[in-house]
Amino acid sequence: MHTPSLQQLAQAWLDAKDEEDSAIAKRRQIGNLIAAAIPGDDDKTAYFKTDFAKVSVTRKLNRKVDAATLGAAWESLPANVQATFKWSAEINTKHLRALQELNSPELAKASKYFTTKPAAASVTVERIQQEA
Repeated sequence: MHTPSLQQLAQAWLDAKDEEDSAIAKRRQIGNLIAAAIPGDDDKTAYFKTDFAKVSVTRKLNRKVDAATLGAAWESLPANVQATFKWSAEINTKHLRALQELNSPELAKASKYFTTKPAAASVTVERIQQEA
């Protein structure tokens, strides 16, 4: 069995990426046509049934919290207003790595509150211009 070279794998990856980009562009174009054909309200889902498929169009509104302003006013807000917002903790990776590099005893304290597992490898292949 022939094992492809990295050169061949890189070219195959680029070819597949081009096909994927074309398919995504085509799907988005068709999706826009479907969304235009099925009227609906913001923050709601509209449905349409064909002979072979159920089609849904979900329209959303993007909302962004001004965390600094909200945080400054938090204590003065009524409970009902506070309930409008959800808080989620996230890791400050830069600070975590600093603790790791310092081999800080505080790292053990922080580590009690999160888990770590390997993520999928990210592969990027970029075309380079060949010099003439």
